[in-house]
Amino acid sequence: MKLWVLALTDAKTSDLVLLVHPLVQLIVGIIRLTSNIKYFPFHLKAFELLTMINQKTGQFVPAMQYII
Repeated sequence: MKLWVLALTDAKTSDLVLLVHPLVQLIVGIIRLTSNIKYFPFHLKAFELLTMINQKTGQFVPAMQYII
């Protein structure tokens, strides 16, 4: 997932930038799917990827509701 995030956030072409929204939906879906405590480190990595997308693209990513 990190490679996909890096590829899409560093892309300058408009074709790849359109794939940011489905990537955010995929990451949020993964977070919502696994709510067990043993996946907590994976959730932290997913939150890190969501904040990276937010910082580099400037698009709003609703991650706070999943942290709480």
